[in-house]
Amino acid sequence: MNLRFHNTLSRKVEDLRPLEAGRLGIYVCGPTVYDAPHLGHARSAVVFDVFRRFFEALGYNVTLVRNITDIDDKIILKAQAAGTDYRTIAERYQNQYDAVMAALNVRAPHAAPRATAYIGTCQELVARMLRNGHAYRSGKSVYLAIHSCRDYGRLSGRSCDPLPDISRCREQPEKRHPGDFALWKGSKTGEPQWSSPWGPGRPGWHIECTAMSHALLNTPFDIHGGGRDLIFPHHENEIAQSIAAFGKPPAAMWLHHGMVTVGQAKMAKSKGNAPPLEALLQTYPPEAVRLFLLSRHYRRDLPYTESALQESTAQLNRLYALARRLQAAFGNLSPTPCRQSFLWQRFSRNLASDGNFAGGLSVLFETARDLNRALDATVANRYGALWRTTRSTAADWRYICRDILGVLHMTAEAHDPARHKIQAPVLSPAAIEGLVIRRQAARKNLDWGTADALRGVLEENGVRLQDKNHETFWQHGKQRGKITAGAQCDDGFETICQSNRHPSTKTV
Repeated sequence: MNLRFHNTLSRKVEDLRPLEAGRLGIYVCGPTVYDAPHLGHARSAVVFDVFRRFFEALGYNVTLVRNITDIDDKIILKAQAAGTDYRTIAERYQNQYDAVMAALNVRAPHAAPRATAYIGTCQELVARMLRNGHAYRSGKSVYLAIHSCRDYGRLSGRSCDPLPDISRCREQPEKRHPGDFALWKGSKTGEPQWSSPWGPGRPGWHIECTAMSHALLNTPFDIHGGGRDLIFPHHENEIAQSIAAFGKPPAAMWLHHGMVTVGQAKMAKSKGNAPPLEALLQTYPPEAVRLFLLSRHYRRDLPYTESALQESTAQLNRLYALARRLQAAFGNLSPTPCRQSFLWQRFSRNLASDGNFAGGLSVLFETARDLNRALDATVANRYGALWRTTRSTAADWRYICRDILGVLHMTAEAHDPARHKIQAPVLSPAAIEGLVIRRQAARKNLDWGTADALRGVLEENGVRLQDKNHETFWQHGKQRGKITAGAQCDDGFETICQSNRHPSTKTV
């Protein structure tokens, strides 16, 4: 299968060509463990978890590395404020991070290195860059001279001469250029420090990832991933360091996911708009949160709202409802099906086309509807061709849910939909019409998963729907209404791989 992804470095959708046949090395920037994890951290982990699962399903030998930054200004400040050691803070929040990732069924990476375990490697790289003439000593620190690195700014599209007004690049007298960044930071009173040829200190943030990725994957490796907010300065500086040390960039392809947003702002602890993920998982089932994190194309921003999590909960309940029917009809389906069904072909084409998660989910929910119909039609004939085809498709459907998307890991009997049923006040006519319009917009954009979830929300609140031509009629008790199709989707993001969709499929 031809895998194509948007490479941030080239700004084009390109073929993914493994540097070594049959193998993929992936490095993903993990959390700085100074506070409780939130949905933004979870999105990064879930996105690359699904990529890993998909690549492995296609037969690749994947090595996924996701680091832990356990020494940083924020960690040090938190430890000083609490009157404790930085290692205590780092361990506390890494344990929280690991716990919520496990709850979200994120598979542990093949390596989860801590930055402090690679201080020696950092020093070796700094010494190499000094020898190569790309770095210089100034005071107690060592800096990388960005002008010495060819194509600096190519990843982010920024120029270093003159350098744009960037808040993180403060004028400092010991720097030759305001964009030069620290490879080794001279020690300050009360801060952790390690001995080095340049005096006591600690590594800069950017050199840590270069050291860990090179030590565990070698340079270059196949894919470097992370959030869009890391493109500059972090990933730009990683490229500069790799060129300064080895004469080549660290990775062949750069994949960046969009942000989880609240309103128009990025979800972040510093903005005070990031509820702890641990608390969120006490309100919503972790698998519903996982579906929410996969509900949009990975490069798009993902707006966080309670209604979106409710929709994902309704979707999860529908998946488990079908899983119960399939269990009753077929018993234990093969855990490793042949993956030859039309469902697998359509689903895998979506994921292979720049990770179109939303398209893949739409295919999954369309198939769920078709499976329910097939089970109704074949209940009296359990030995016909349709029954055998249904069983094969059902096995692939279950495999996609469990092994690729990472949901349906409870037994169908153990899942209690009543526990997670959406509790909402009686809907007003205006609220009903708003949900109907959103559903029409989803249908227009062939987002059948969202359309079905919205229909589920309406039906669970006693609203009956009937679609006829380009109109939707609704009834809620004695109240009735009609909405004519015409609502627009919420943004103009270009749908990937439209040809894989089937416009003739209708929500029922």
